[in-house]
Amino acid sequence: MGSPLLSGHNADVGRARYQAAPALRLKICGAPECRAVFAVCVSCDRGQRYSSQSCREQDRWKPQREANRRYQRTERGGRPAGIGNGAIASATLKFGLA
Repeated sequence: MGSPLLSGHNADVGRARYQAAPALRLKICGAPECRAVFAVCVSCDRGQRYSSQSCREQDRWKPQREANRRYQRTERGGRPAGIGNGAIASATLKFGLA
């Protein structure tokens, strides 16, 4: 039979049975408007900076908009659209393709 001390619920004593919980990293959302604390599994962490897709998209386009504004203030960026394509625009109007 076996030892009475190692029967029933004691049968696993001495055996390493670790069910380690996944380690989580706490992060703060990179969007200045949000700044929420969120958790990412260590094995899933791929450098996430944002707590949600909407925060990511919102924060991603902010520098792009600022760069566009700076460009529009330059001489080249301040020209009306299509100035460099005058030949195409006049041909379009000439042949009624507009």
